[in-house]
Amino acid sequence: MILMKRNSKKERWKKERTKSNGVEIFDHTADTGIRCRTEHLEDIFKLMALSLMALMVDTDNIAINKEREISVVATDIESLLVEWLNEIIYLLETEDFLFKDFEILKVEANKLRATGFGETFLADKHVVEQQVKACTYHLLELKKTHDGWFGQVILDV
Repeated sequence: MILMKRNSKKERWKKERTKSNGVEIFDHTADTGIRCRTEHLEDIFKLMALSLMALMVDTDNIAINKEREISVVATDIESLLVEWLNEIIYLLETEDFLFKDFEILKVEANKLRATGFGETFLADKHVVEQQVKACTYHLLELKKTHDGWFGQVILDV
């Protein structure tokens, strides 16, 4: 398990919680949320995963020297988003795998297949900024809109 080393980036995130690239990070009670608006469904999954990683780790220090296949199955598309993000958290916690980028290979109504790129956590190199326990179903949204897709999740921190 990776323990938090310091909390410098968390303050920066609080100041920068504005919309950029279709992503908005927001506070919710004692938790943190992510909202995304994109043209394509695959981009919601990628942007959510990248935002999750950026909340947890200083991604500038992550090199890409490994790749990891990821497959997730759920009962519906909204649950698939939660399972996807929870799988990334699980791989960080159990395999110390830090992701810098993702390629979403296939998204169906209840299945996702992707490749994650990154490296193994090194205590002297990487800084864990915020522990995220899980992605929750609270206020979960993933829907087609008139101009693309909208997704929202709440992270238990």
